[in-house]
Amino acid sequence: MEKSSDKLDIAKLYRIIWDIFIYGHYYKDIEKLDLEELPKLIGLTRIPNCVFCISIDDYSHMSIQEQLQTKELIERIITQIMNDREYFLLFAHQNCFYLNAYILELEAQEEDSKRCLQRLAEDIKIVPREFDISITIGIDFYKYQQTSIWKWKEIAQHAIVANRRKFFEGKDKIYFYENSNHFNRSYSNVSSKSYSELWHRLLNYIVAGDINKAKKTALFLTEDVFRYNLDRLFYLRIKLIETGTLIICDMIELGFSESKLSQVLTEFIEKVNSFYDIIDLAETFYLLVDHLVDFAIKQKYKLNPIVMKAKEIISSSEDLSDLTLTKVSKLVNVNYSYLSRLFKKELGMSFTEYVNKERIKRALPLLFEKHRRIQDIAICSGFKDVQQFERVFRRFYHMTPLQYKKVNV
Repeated sequence: MEKSSDKLDIAKLYRIIWDIFIYGHYYKDIEKLDLEELPKLIGLTRIPNCVFCISIDDYSHMSIQEQLQTKELIERIITQIMNDREYFLLFAHQNCFYLNAYILELEAQEEDSKRCLQRLAEDIKIVPREFDISITIGIDFYKYQQTSIWKWKEIAQHAIVANRRKFFEGKDKIYFYENSNHFNRSYSNVSSKSYSELWHRLLNYIVAGDINKAKKTALFLTEDVFRYNLDRLFYLRIKLIETGTLIICDMIELGFSESKLSQVLTEFIEKVNSFYDIIDLAETFYLLVDHLVDFAIKQKYKLNPIVMKAKEIISSSEDLSDLTLTKVSKLVNVNYSYLSRLFKKELGMSFTEYVNKERIKRALPLLFEKHRRIQDIAICSGFKDVQQFERVFRRFYHMTPLQYKKVNV
């Protein structure tokens, strides 16, 4: 009889293999692995032609006993439903079952294939729903005889992306991957043009202790980040961590406790890197915002409303190249010398230093975009030329932009 420890070791091995299969581009020497042998390794005679990504919603809020019972229930249901079909079922990424199956009916017309898979998914959901267990299912498939390892990998990735649509469209549903959906976009983008404006606005509301506006802005900001990174968990985590880091670093510059906020940031980063589920990631960011607002209220810190307005103008400006102290002072209806003194007093830096800081923040993500020339990055970030860009960049990071890119790639 097979020992339970052996079963655990095999399950762990399968999870590692699945991770390499799905996220292979993040692993070194992936080309040395013979993925053609993968179906045989997991006990299949054919390459699967459909993949279901089945997430147990609210899994992180369940007790350990509830988690075990839920997993056993769903595994038993899938085993019964797939009894006469060839399939491989794996539980991974904290709360997800991955059902890989070869279904003969998918060789029919596409609409018939979707109806077949829809029925299967609905059958899987029936019993959990009776126990008030919410599960979301993302599906992708291919039809006819287009069988290949790489096609299987592609539909597995697509099923995961389809499942993540629950953040925008709701949990406890069935989603098919659609090539034309609004989540597809160029891989050169990791955020929208409004991202910078949103996180600046969020920072202002946090510092002001305005919990309602902070929560609303956090929702908009999270939607923006998720919409542009829904198919890339690695980039999604990085963008959430970047956003939290930028806000906390600015709070420290404003005079909030560095030691306490550094601990908050460390805990936030650990949580973000530990979660796979899209809802858990969003909730982690919302909890950070709640924590920071509460922190700001207790510190009784209030940013000068004139400086707050000036910061919003700077963050929302598409072109920073001609944004001067005189121009912004007119927009906030104060004398330019008074605004200059306010920046130094409230933010601990001059107006020019603050604008340069904003330019550098806009330049950093552009550095990692393929085919971007350094001249283009300088101009897009609001610098007059490459020389000014490199001079300011050195002041912040003590190296040139290209050196920074080389170190951080």
